[in-house]
Amino acid sequence: MDRLLDSPAYGERWARHWMDIARFGESFGFEQDYDRPYAHHYRDFLIKALNGDMPYDRFVRWQIAGDELATGNPLALMATGFLASAAFPTEITEAEFERSRYEEIDDMIGTMGTAMLGLTVGCARCHDHKYDPIPSSDYYSVAAVFGRTVRTEVQHEPEPGAYDDARSAWEARREELRAGRRAREEDLAGDAFKEWLRDGSQPASTDAWRVVDASAATAESGARIDTLDDGSLLVTGAISDFDKHTITADVMTDGVRAIRLEVLTHPALPNRGPGRSRDGQFHLGRIDAEARPLDDPEAEAVKIRFSAARATDELDADSASAQAAINSDTRTTGWSIRRESLGTSQAAAFELAEPLELHGGARLTFSLHFGYNVHFTVGRYRLSVSRDPAPPLEVGTGVPEALAEGLATLRESRQAPLAGDHAAALLRLYARTDRLWQELDQALAEHELRVPVPTATKILAAAEGLPPARHNATNRGFPHFYEPTYLIRRGDVSQKVAPAKPGFLRALMRATGASSPWRESPPDGWDRSTLDRASLANWIVDHRRGAGALLARVISNRLWHHHFGRGIVATPSDFGSRGDPPSHPELLEWLAQDLVDNGWSLKRLQRLVMTSAAYAQGAGHRSAAAYVDPDNRLLWRWAPRRLEGEAVRDSLLSVSGRLDRRMYGPGTLREDMRRRSVYFFVKRTALVPTMMLLDWPEHLVGIGRRPSTTIAPQALMFLNSPRARGYAEGLAGRLPSAADAQAAVAKAYRLAFNRDPGPGEADEGVAFLRAQTALRESSGERDAARLALVDYCQALLSLNEFLYIR
Repeated sequence: MDRLLDSPAYGERWARHWMDIARFGESFGFEQDYDRPYAHHYRDFLIKALNGDMPYDRFVRWQIAGDELATGNPLALMATGFLASAAFPTEITEAEFERSRYEEIDDMIGTMGTAMLGLTVGCARCHDHKYDPIPSSDYYSVAAVFGRTVRTEVQHEPEPGAYDDARSAWEARREELRAGRRAREEDLAGDAFKEWLRDGSQPASTDAWRVVDASAATAESGARIDTLDDGSLLVTGAISDFDKHTITADVMTDGVRAIRLEVLTHPALPNRGPGRSRDGQFHLGRIDAEARPLDDPEAEAVKIRFSAARATDELDADSASAQAAINSDTRTTGWSIRRESLGTSQAAAFELAEPLELHGGARLTFSLHFGYNVHFTVGRYRLSVSRDPAPPLEVGTGVPEALAEGLATLRESRQAPLAGDHAAALLRLYARTDRLWQELDQALAEHELRVPVPTATKILAAAEGLPPARHNATNRGFPHFYEPTYLIRRGDVSQKVAPAKPGFLRALMRATGASSPWRESPPDGWDRSTLDRASLANWIVDHRRGAGALLARVISNRLWHHHFGRGIVATPSDFGSRGDPPSHPELLEWLAQDLVDNGWSLKRLQRLVMTSAAYAQGAGHRSAAAYVDPDNRLLWRWAPRRLEGEAVRDSLLSVSGRLDRRMYGPGTLREDMRRRSVYFFVKRTALVPTMMLLDWPEHLVGIGRRPSTTIAPQALMFLNSPRARGYAEGLAGRLPSAADAQAAVAKAYRLAFNRDPGPGEADEGVAFLRAQTALRESSGERDAARLALVDYCQALLSLNEFLYIR
């Protein structure tokens, strides 16, 4: 038990329970459902806090006012993600602004009430609570506490200076490798190279595409753009919600008819890219280009018009295609690729309406607009031009423009040596035949794949006095908060009664209406916030004069609920008069008091519960007891119950030997992820299907008690899903060969059920393996014995014993 409580997986397991009641999500929800790429820090806070056995009173206070109570502590800032996790409709009209803001505050109040106090405080928004002693005036007093609280994104550097040091070392090593390659090229620039130039043996430039050499590349966001050795541009560093990249290149190719944009993978990008979103996706809203003659840089730029576009891969032929990236809309349409193509390089070609006649060269300026969803920018890309009207569309083809022009000049003039960029490009082409140069070039290419990634990130938090996080409604003037907060009649913002003053719920105040015992006063020079949330946090944990006694009862009951499958109060998020009365009221009081007396330690209370006689009972059924108490409210037996979806999936990964134990950081929507299920990205309109099949919540409101359904598709998932088959294959790979059926069955039981098989079970397993092997052999299948072992493992993983706590 101590080993499990000390395990890093403890926090991952119990954080998911709290995420249910905190309605945790990583997107805004509603129709557009834009991502919140920094929301995962709140999940990471929960894991770290629970693993470190953070006292529960501090755990609660930081979630309400961590930015005010522990200024400068990044963990405390992450904790305020509790207030920022709710869904919010960013596609709203000006007429809906104020109502939407009051609904946002209502969510903060309602979630705090159900999650921490087990009270449906939100019911008092429109009228006095019909069942519990919460008048509407108290509701708006609490609303005034949150009146100026907004979502914000705060820059955080977990390892100050670490990136700069790594970057400097990387750049120094890259320059060493480049210098070594240049030195070898200089060694080769002798008579043999000149003879190679004269004899005409050099290849012709047959590639239709010519890779341009960017002389400058900038991002509006301030992101760093590096030019790699292959002419591609790698984007790292600061990442904003939306961005615009501007690239300048001098081009000599005459008669340009098409421009190609290759989006390329790189290990520094999420899922290898090619985009910078959490899954490597991008969305190019629009590409623009203009040209100026090289001999007259002050001349007016000529805008390049595109007539058509095509791509190697597109998400949608209409709104998410290369063709859609040449219109004027940068927000809703553009070029993206399909989910299954993420992690692969792709390309798009944009055909010019009229050929670009350069006559002596031109300075081209490209603008890439990224304005759809957050972080959907390209992470690595390369630009090329072609004089062909319909050049082939492939990734990785093409030659540097300087080389192509050098070869063309050489063929025309037959003079050697050439000067400038053309000569350098031709020398590099010649050097490719040298083994030492090849080794030096390969070392440089491998080094560029290991570019350091900045450790700086942003934290999605809730705070006052900091810039609000932008979203679509911001662009239309959404103010994010209104001053003052009003008491309004029937929840209708058009029926304002009077400004509300910050306060607390009087039913949970022994200080007879006085709020002074909890009031936090701003220090001298403090002007960022009112500290009203800090005062609220003090009140909610005060077990003598404030709400702390109820706070302790609610969390003690939640722990009991998760260990026994049913709380002492069966409605864990409703301790009001409409909730179920406690089955053991004295026990609940004793547990709550014990929690407070022992420093609000959750781990200690859990250990106490799990070493109790009640927890150690068997699951045997007794008819007489069932007649008196059919629902087992009096705990006369252990009630078997199915594991939650996360525990089922994580157990499958663990038993199959495929579990990736890496902790923290951004999540993903990919169902083939091998990390624990707590690291799934919670996108409200694209919830993970397998998890939903196993009763995952919808993450719109806090859920204190998940349903546990038993439906046919669950069984079909274990029988037919390729992932279930993969888990079975993983388990089979950990067993002795099917030739030793007895040993294979024994180890399979130990791995899957943590016990040895009984005599009958062992015999059944051996008989199954033999029969299934014979059946597969009769069908002419190769490796029949191994496949029969996989079949057997799949059957074991589908048994109730694997899925149920007994």
